[in-house]
Amino acid sequence: MQTRMRNLRTGAIIDYRFRAEEFVDRAILDEVEFEYLYSEGDDFHFMNTKNYEQMQMSREELASPSTI
Repeated sequence: MQTRMRNLRTGAIIDYRFRAEEFVDRAILDEVEFEYLYSEGDDFHFMNTKNYEQMQMSREELASPSTI
C-alpha cells in the first residue's frame, strides 16, 4: 500500500510504501480543550478547562503547520 504521511511535529510530508507483511503501531490522539489566558513576550499561556492545569506555547509552536 502506498501512503502519503505528514509529520505532526514538523509538517513534512513523505511518500512511503508499506509491504503486506509490515505492521504499524496505532497512534492514540486525544482532543483537549484549552482556554487562552494571556501572552508574555513570545509565549502564550493556556489553561485546561477540565482540570485547570496550565501550559505555555511559544509563537513558533503555534505557527507550526502541525497545529490544528
